[in-house]
Amino acid sequence: MALKELTKNTFILAFPKVIQFFLKLARAKLNAVFIGTEGVGIVNQLNEVLQRLGNFSTLSLNVGAKKVIIDYNKDKRKRVEIPKIVGLFALIILGLVSVFFIVGLFFLNDLSEYFLTNQPKEFFLVAFLVFPVLTLRTVPKTTLSGLMEFKSISKTEIIVTIIAFITFVPLIIYFGIQGAIANIVITNILFLTTFSYFAFNKSAKKRGQSLITFKNLRIEKSTIKEFTTISSAATILGFYDVFCNLTIRGILASHLGMGKIGIYAPILAWSGFFSSFFVPALLQYIFPKYGMCQSNKELNTVANDGFRLVSFIILPVVVILIAFSDLLIPLFYSEEFIEAAVYLPLHFIGIFFATWKRVLKQIMIPTGRIKQLVPFAFAESSLYLLVIYLFVDSIGLWSWTLRWSLVPFLLFISYLIYNSYAINIKIYRKNILLMLYGLIASGLIYYITAKTENLYFIKGAIVLIMIALLYVFMQNHEKKIVFQYINKYVNKLKQGNH
Repeated sequence: MALKELTKNTFILAFPKVIQFFLKLARAKLNAVFIGTEGVGIVNQLNEVLQRLGNFSTLSLNVGAKKVIIDYNKDKRKRVEIPKIVGLFALIILGLVSVFFIVGLFFLNDLSEYFLTNQPKEFFLVAFLVFPVLTLRTVPKTTLSGLMEFKSISKTEIIVTIIAFITFVPLIIYFGIQGAIANIVITNILFLTTFSYFAFNKSAKKRGQSLITFKNLRIEKSTIKEFTTISSAATILGFYDVFCNLTIRGILASHLGMGKIGIYAPILAWSGFFSSFFVPALLQYIFPKYGMCQSNKELNTVANDGFRLVSFIILPVVVILIAFSDLLIPLFYSEEFIEAAVYLPLHFIGIFFATWKRVLKQIMIPTGRIKQLVPFAFAESSLYLLVIYLFVDSIGLWSWTLRWSLVPFLLFISYLIYNSYAINIKIYRKNILLMLYGLIASGLIYYITAKTENLYFIKGAIVLIMIALLYVFMQNHEKKIVFQYINKYVNKLKQGNH
């Protein structure tokens, strides 16, 4: 797989995420001004809980469904069966979400008290009503992803992000925390309807066939077996991951309070540039590529392209945020959040390891290593919880930082050792040098920032030099690609001026 192809398709999926990122900054500033640290903590807590519950309630069936849709889409003779796969998937998801929703209603008061402590339970109730909508949107999105309709996914996210932000502004200004929670409802409804439109209308017309049916849902036994095997393993892992993450949230809320959780909001929002959209965009494209590899050598090439792309993209953002966090946090949030600047550098250095780990972890399912993935993923969730449990009382919010830095480092090393042994994954020398440079540059700007404090001109100059030095690590063909894009952009600007 050419790095150019990987870069192009990753950025098609990542472009709407960039829009989301900047609108998220504007949203965060409005949140900080109109609802404060405690209000931000409540909104972040609700979003996190709903996301985890949504992921769990699908029982990871979307992973198995996507794998089956990819396989059927490769075989022209089997493409006519795709609507049955999607229909069966939709019925199962609908049944599951109904069960979880009804059960959740019985424990609503307990859940509200656990996650929001002394906040009004109506906040949790309104957000919980979104839970079925959030889960059901998995069906059209999984369909688009399995069919590699990346442009449709990108368009959906752009449209919804812009409309959701437009509705958010008056809601937060006039209704405060109630408006912020109402916007969560609006956003998820928009996602469900827009994803469904592109999947079952636009893409269906493009392919000349319906993409969902509930009639004659007979499917090959081998397909059912593959579907259930992947989904069962992913369900077990998903259940444990949700348990650990919700437990972590509960521990943080009870030991540190919603205000402290709110302080960490700028870091989570900015690291979301990678964890919430760039990395998913990369993995969404790289998943089928791993599945189509015919040899370990091809797998190694795909993995190294992934290492290389993320390393080039992460470094500029990390060094800029480390150098200017004490300026950017008050600008995009308020002085109340300035404490986050203390935790930000170590958290963002950990993003390197977290992203490299995801590239290695993504190999497992497409290559049929489900059994091997289970103990790794179990250990991963356990480590996240263990670090918080052991250190939250002694070092407070630093325990949350260790979850995002120390644990990803240990996991990256573990996945690398296993994949080196199992399928002979080796990091190319050129990538080792690039990855080391990213870590050294980030550590160096961390040290310089601590020593220079308010000397922003000096820090700015050093950051520019660090980013410019990335050119040294580019191969000749990569330099040509960069210059081609620059020339293309310059020519468009010239044409526009004429």
